[in-house]
Amino acid sequence: FLLLLVAIDGESFSPPANFVSPMHRVKRNSIILQSKTKNDHRPHGNQQSRRNDANAKQTAATPNLKRVPQNKRTAIRWVIQGVERRLSEEGAGNVKRGRGGNKYTYRRRADASLVDALYLMVNAGSQKDVLDAEKRLRVLTKRPGEFPVEVSERVIKATAMAGLSSLSSTLLRALLDDQGSGGGDLPSPMAYIAVLNALRKNGRLDRLEGTLADLAGACRRIARRTGRRVGVDVVAFNVHLAALCD
Repeated sequence: FLLLLVAIDGESFSPPANFVSPMHRVKRNSIILQSKTKNDHRPHGNQQSRRNDANAKQTAATPNLKRVPQNKRTAIRWVIQGVERRLSEEGAGNVKRGRGGNKYTYRRRADASLVDALYLMVNAGSQKDVLDAEKRLRVLTKRPGEFPVEVSERVIKATAMAGLSSLSSTLLRALLDDQGSGGGDLPSPMAYIAVLNALRKNGRLDRLEGTLADLAGACRRIARRTGRRVGVDVVAFNVHLAALCD
């Protein structure tokens, strides 16, 4: 109404110098709000760099993580490499074997033959190669005290993972008898749990329960001899429960 009167009087209307249009304020605020919303999920350069530095520090502070094998064959090879390293520490000799570019020196020819038989097992391309490797391993491990306990445990684990449940069960039972009656301790859980998993996979529930009974008997013998409490790993009982549910 005032503008109309001014126009009628013939006078021009000009806003004050400090006048800001409300529409201009709304548009500007909406643009700023839209810009914040659009870039809100994108961290600034300095924030991203700080986040990367924090992740790098966390990775550096984290201890060495356990390696995860790509497949079962790779896992078996890692076990065999442990056998190689353990047997090569026995002393120097003229028998040299090695796979994957590693050259190991063994004190005895039987040590090199054991490693070769294990690699023949893991690299078998046919059932004939598997049976050949199994026969060689049975001959080499006929006497329980032929190799160190750490080597026997790894051989048991490797053969169990390769599917030779009968051989691994026989080796484990012989080791239990030797350790229980001798001055040794219960074998490592990595050995007998691998055997139990192999028996469960093959559906041999009776052999699995027999292996648990052998473990319990070895624990009682060791407890009577040493006077300390010895028990089976709880994972072994979980494998038994899983086999019952299969």
